[in-house]
Amino acid sequence: MTRQIPVFFYGSFMSVDVLTAAKVRPQRPRPARLLGWSLHIGGFATLVPADQGAVFGLVADCSHADLDRLYSPDWVSAYVAEPVLVDIDGAFSPAITYVLWDPPAGRPKPEYVDNIAGPAEALGFPEWYLAHIRSFI
Repeated sequence: MTRQIPVFFYGSFMSVDVLTAAKVRPQRPRPARLLGWSLHIGGFATLVPADQGAVFGLVADCSHADLDRLYSPDWVSAYVAEPVLVDIDGAFSPAITYVLWDPPAGRPKPEYVDNIAGPAEALGFPEWYLAHIRSFI
């Protein structure tokens, strides 16, 4: 049996369709919230520590092989795994997430922000969070 680990996805990777297109087979996808972080969207989406922050995303169980495949292309290889506690329906659970600690400067393309806002809206995230995502355009 292949070991599955819970991963907190945010940004465009919180779309099961995007993960599936990358040949990742997410298991048990469910909405989640990560406290103590804030979403930042520049050329790429990343997380930044924020005492009063919250990031909404998707937790899914994935194999190490899936994660190696997802984070091996050059454009995402600078993301590093970080252990986190996510809130899933009021219960905290350990997971990993991937953070780009030194993101390149720049503004995101509107289409990229749309690729994040669409799944966030479909997952039913709060309107204030959707407005935060859209504020990066």
